[in-house]
Amino acid sequence: MIVNEAVKRKLRILKKQYLVFKLQDCCVVYKLYFLRVIVVILLQTKIVYYFY
Repeated sequence: MIVNEAVKRKLRILKKQYLVFKLQDCCVVYKLYFLRVIVVILLQTKIVYYFY
């Protein structure tokens, strides 16, 4: 029983770490996407300024 509890606790900690890792991964993806959107917007405004 005691071993089982220890294993459960370890799994819970691993699950938490995994979730945090996944969240950080998502944040990185969102940041990259956000940066790309900003770059696209800047390029579009530059093109607009260039034509007018």
